[in-house]
Amino acid sequence: PDRQQVKCRLSQIRDYIRVTSTMMDSLNQSSDP
Repeated sequence: PDRQQVKCRLSQIRDYIRVTSTMMDSLNQSSDP
């Protein structure tokens, strides 16, 4: 159970990082002239 929980948490963190990086890329592109 612990291992499954950790894997689920890791996948959530990975998704969160991907979404955050995508948002940052969008912000950087929109701020460029």
